[in-house]
Amino acid sequence: MSQHSSCSKPPVILTPEEQIIEDKFQGLIDYYNGDDTNDWSVSIEEPYFNQERCFPEGSESVMIKLKLRVHASLNALMDNLIDFEIRAKWDNQMYDFQTLEKEVDWSYAKIYYAIKSPFGVSDRDFVLAQYIRKDYPEPGQISLHVASIPTDTSGKPLVKGRVRAEIKIVGYIITPLNDLVTGEEVCDCFMVSSVDINGLVPKWIVNMASQDVPRKWFKQYEKASIAY
Repeated sequence: MSQHSSCSKPPVILTPEEQIIEDKFQGLIDYYNGDDTNDWSVSIEEPYFNQERCFPEGSESVMIKLKLRVHASLNALMDNLIDFEIRAKWDNQMYDFQTLEKEVDWSYAKIYYAIKSPFGVSDRDFVLAQYIRKDYPEPGQISLHVASIPTDTSGKPLVKGRVRAEIKIVGYIITPLNDLVTGEEVCDCFMVSSVDINGLVPKWIVNMASQDVPRKWFKQYEKASIAY
């Protein structure tokens, strides 16, 4: 009589810090799959470009999510996004890029940058924790989650003339593909973004401006990635 022993993998026990990161990426996947509880409305719907907006419960700041196709390779997109020496050459909305800390494989980085504001309004800056997961949520995909580090624990002093703002989330899920017609490398990109700029600028002005900014930024991003 043969005996069979059942072998099952022990449950993975995460540290509190690891659980926080896991929850961040699960939230990103929920936005990607439409499993969150927000009431989204479509603001732009075109072939290979879809933009939706919502106001999360208890927030006056708009949240944006995009799905679009970018005609560039995955490697070009990632290098132009996270390598600040490269990004500083094309991104004319942001400046003073700094990588304060990073893991060798870029799975984590502590980053800083500032954003130009309209005339008469102080520029905004951010200290951020950036996490990258390869082959997540599916093989071949890359996911990136960025959110602000609280000022009192960021280790980065406030900069005169700039207002420290808060990124609640900027998240990406990038899926590499081959265009069936042209055979070129392309990527389907998903992005979700929610930013509180703080300060005295009326939220309605910020929310109105956010309608066109993501699209313009992605066009600039795509152009730089194609030329890379």
